[in-house]
Amino acid sequence: MAAGRGADLLRPPASAGRATFLELFFDLAFVVALTQVSRRFADLGGDTGWALVAGFGRTLLLFLALWLIWSHTTWITSRYEPERSIIQAVVVGTMFAGLVMAVTLPRAMEERALPFAAAYLMVMVVRPLVVAAALRGHPRRLVPFRLAVWAAVSAPLWLAGAVGPEASLHLIGPGR
Repeated sequence: MAAGRGADLLRPPASAGRATFLELFFDLAFVVALTQVSRRFADLGGDTGWALVAGFGRTLLLFLALWLIWSHTTWITSRYEPERSIIQAVVVGTMFAGLVMAVTLPRAMEERALPFAAAYLMVMVVRPLVVAAALRGHPRRLVPFRLAVWAAVSAPLWLAGAVGPEASLHLIGPGR
């Protein structure tokens, strides 16, 4: 095991690796969001042609955003000690943001796009920065830091998409 500051945050090799109550509760909150995605997919039944393709693509994008959050959360709780208070706070914060995303999901491509995108970006940018700060001087702090940088690079696209096509065109340039 690596020595140094932040090393106590890492899950020891002898750890049981069992899911904690909080992790299972997070999974339950994630199921709520998946139910909303399923509802969006089911609502596509009346669409045909390009409307069906566009609706499927939009719903798939929302699903992939949720899936990315879930997969990163499971990675965090398997890599780091889930009994540590900072990891528990990260999971609770992620769960709250996931519930915000679940509530906004039915209209996440319309009037609720900004709250969905903001919750997504809070998780994808802030969460890894919190983990990196908790790792202090440990060499592995660069992994969550890199995740935050990649998410921050995509943030303007999420925000431009959330404020709508008219605003997105103004961000690209004048006269378009």
